[in-house]
Amino acid sequence: MGDKKLFSFKSGAEVPATDSASHKWDFSMRFEKVFVNSHASGPGNAGVQILNMPFEDVKMAPEAGYAYDTSGSQLAIKGSDWYIYNPTDHSFSPKAGKTFVFRTADDKYAKMEMIQAQPVDADGNLVTPPTLPTQIKYELRYTYQPDGTKNFVEVVQ
Repeated sequence: MGDKKLFSFKSGAEVPATDSASHKWDFSMRFEKVFVNSHASGPGNAGVQILNMPFEDVKMAPEAGYAYDTSGSQLAIKGSDWYIYNPTDHSFSPKAGKTFVFRTADDKYAKMEMIQAQPVDADGNLVTPPTLPTQIKYELRYTYQPDGTKNFVEVVQ
């Protein structure tokens, strides 16, 4: 139920699951779980942290403080750090004012904001309770710094 979706900031696209043992992806998601391509989750050098700042206010990636997936049950990001769960309708939504900052699998930097999360079925159709979703469709925005600097101010994409 709900395959992990791999994503590359460099290409700005989903990466095939067949490349999961490569440096071609930076993070992945399975429902509300965020995985980074390093340590227990992949061969890359990715790390992540969540800043309590709006996306626009994050001008530089921090020097230190990046977390890794140390095991399948000890992920770098705890779900409750970035979303609000509603047990009545089994929905969750991203918390406002949270910005993910990634060091990518190949030592570049990106910042990302989760804008929306929608429960969908296998065909991508929205579902409502009592129907349980098989996937979550995310809307996000990000800025990728391809030259390896930590500065997000002068990025041209």
